[in-house]
Amino acid sequence: MGEAPNSEFRSRLGLAKVMPFQHLPSQKEPMRYNSKMMAYTLNKTNVMNMFFNMLKKGKLRLPK
Repeated sequence: MGEAPNSEFRSRLGLAKVMPFQHLPSQKEPMRYNSKMMAYTLNKTNVMNMFFNMLKKGKLRLPK
């Protein structure tokens, strides 16, 4: 989570279109909203595993 890049993106695109996040390897849940930081915290390994499993099962399609 980079404060400067997030601020730049949010000022150009708006608060509703840019959601900041931070990777926390010690977090057990794949994703959690942290209201103090106003950002999502992610367990990168869990999220990547979920992403690739969804791709394999055909539950997620990417543009060509």
